[in-house]
Amino acid sequence: MSGATLAYNLRRNKYVERQLFMELLSRFSRWQEIGSYLYIGFGGVYFEEFKLLHTRFSIKKMISLEREEWMLARQELNIPYGCITPFHGSSSDLVINIDTYRAIGETTNLLIWLDYVTPSELPTQLSEVRSLISKLEHGDILKITFSLHTGWLNKGSSDNVLTNRLENLQSQLGSAYLAEGISINDVTNEGLPHVYLDALKRKIAEGLAENASLEFLPLGCYTYNDGTPMLTVTGALIDRGVQAVFEDRVDLGKLDFTSPRWEIHQIEVPDMSLQERLEIDKKLNGRTAEEIAGELPFRFEKDADESLDLIRNYLKLYRFYPNYHRVQI
Repeated sequence: MSGATLAYNLRRNKYVERQLFMELLSRFSRWQEIGSYLYIGFGGVYFEEFKLLHTRFSIKKMISLEREEWMLARQELNIPYGCITPFHGSSSDLVINIDTYRAIGETTNLLIWLDYVTPSELPTQLSEVRSLISKLEHGDILKITFSLHTGWLNKGSSDNVLTNRLENLQSQLGSAYLAEGISINDVTNEGLPHVYLDALKRKIAEGLAENASLEFLPLGCYTYNDGTPMLTVTGALIDRGVQAVFEDRVDLGKLDFTSPRWEIHQIEVPDMSLQERLEIDKKLNGRTAEEIAGELPFRFEKDADESLDLIRNYLKLYRFYPNYHRVQI
């Protein structure tokens, strides 16, 4: 859950997704400033999101949850700011004690990131989201990350991986989570994010049934893969009476890579050296991906079409691409 052993700061696609998350929050701040929010997340060892949220939005009330007690000492050593309070707890503790955490922060609104990394716990994770949604308030922001790793779904008696995947998914989730008529065509690597998103939407709707004055408005939905495929969804709880005003003020349609209609955007940028990146950046003067690819003396993949797709994605996302440099100490 905490991702304590994963060096997320070195994962380019996750880095891009994190920057898009910051852009979503900047857009949300047109509606309501989030500097006074309480942020609750799983800081792990590196606290990357905590650092970004503090420096970008001046959020000064932060709680980091960690369910592995032995990790707390390492966390406390690596906490970057004194405004971060570590707690021994899990996502289920958060759901149960959400009002207590809100009181600790002495704040009106919450920004929560449920960062789920154990794929086999998906049914429990979706149930937690449902319970949490029923307890959130107008103006709260929720981000959820699911692992799309299929190892727990692929095992079975059939020689067909997709058949096993479908049967296991139906067994684990059932009709309460899955759309009627789901087939093996829906559980391919390309289709599975949509299946997960649909299950999430169902659980969100159930949670909102206990919170009828609110609507969960999606802000951004992304998939990416830095070794493990992931799905992230960010949305805001907004009173139905001001939904139109909110949508007009935030105006997500003016930005690329937003999801006001639950669109899923794939983040996939090439792994490139600094010299390779500079070579492409020098050509960013209106040239198309095809023109740039034709002028480059190299490819990013053996297959020319795959390499071209990566260049296309880079042109869309280059503003968010990480800059890493070795520092001698």
